[in-house]
Amino acid sequence: MELKKLSLFIALGLAMPTAMAATEANAEIDQLKSRVAQLESSVEVNSWIERFRVNGFASLAVGMAKDGAGYAGYNDDELNFSQDSLFAIQSTYQINSKMDATLQLISRGRDDWDLKTEWAFVSYEFDNGAQARAGKLRLPLFMLSDYLEVGYAYPFARPSAEVYSVSPVSSYTGVELLHTFDFDNSSLSVQPIWGEMSVLAEDSSFGEKSEFSDLYGLAATYEWERVTLRGSYFSSTSDKDNIDFLANKDVDFYGFGFRYDANEFMLMSEYTIIEVDDEYPDTDSFYAALSYPIGSVTPYIMYSVVESQDDDDRVMPMGLRSALDVERTTYSVGARWDFIAGAALKFDVSYSDDFNGSSAALEGNIGELAGLPGVPVVVDNFDEALVYTVKLDVMF
Repeated sequence: MELKKLSLFIALGLAMPTAMAATEANAEIDQLKSRVAQLESSVEVNSWIERFRVNGFASLAVGMAKDGAGYAGYNDDELNFSQDSLFAIQSTYQINSKMDATLQLISRGRDDWDLKTEWAFVSYEFDNGAQARAGKLRLPLFMLSDYLEVGYAYPFARPSAEVYSVSPVSSYTGVELLHTFDFDNSSLSVQPIWGEMSVLAEDSSFGEKSEFSDLYGLAATYEWERVTLRGSYFSSTSDKDNIDFLANKDVDFYGFGFRYDANEFMLMSEYTIIEVDDEYPDTDSFYAALSYPIGSVTPYIMYSVVESQDDDDRVMPMGLRSALDVERTTYSVGARWDFIAGAALKFDVSYSDDFNGSSAALEGNIGELAGLPGVPVVVDNFDEALVYTVKLDVMF
């Protein structure tokens, strides 16, 4: 009996240290698991943050007109801080190795700083480098369309109003494909699109919202060393317009662009044609601009014209002339000063004339006569316009 008790004590004595060691090991394992989980969580958070890219741009401008013609939105001799001022932020999230989601929000001074969505799309990159996008996208009408409101990206205070203001639309909802074909020392980029677009009431010269369906077209850009050539064609139909004579009209846009950028100087030019059924004006527009950097200062000059081609389709009684008849020539001279990285200060003086009795698409020349409510006619108040602008463009 005594021998059995002794054996039991010996067995217990040997077993207790083993059990205690196992318990301590389990605790250490639990602690390690907890630390691994914390590290994994930290890595996931970092990866989630790293997938975000955020940048933005802003323009702070002040301008003043010598008169009330309304060129570029400046319609009196008071300082105007809102017309060309804006603030934008753009974020891109990498969903996976093939897909991104992009959102660009813009707040413009002339819209009382209301926040609007300019871009909202998802993109997918194919194995051959082509990229498909779907959502709300920039309408690629012009050479500067991709960065139309990023003033820091070009030397001028503003793109030619005669060319870039003929279309009140800058974005559309739909799909597009981007693909670049590389050659020995040149490349060709093509951008077909398909979708629909709308003109907001505040952007319409008639103060009414318009909608356009069956939007389709193609932009092609050929780059060879210092030369860039661009051509574009787009077509659409106005199908829900609140203005009777604008409803159910086919609209065609043709654009041609040229740029020679030798770093020492840049020559840039565009010619556009808009053709619309019936009374709405068919318009030709053109500009040529030359800039030449001298140190941190880049002076520039720009010559622009716009003219409606079908004034005979809008003949009015009693010698009146439709406000849709447009003819205008503008001369701009200015300079860009890159005084610090990421910021440029610009000065611009623009003078317009050669209206030839048309409205020149200036609000100071447009009115309504008694007995003809809702029919805009030329009131012939101004035969020239002059606007001064100082603008700060930044990127961040």
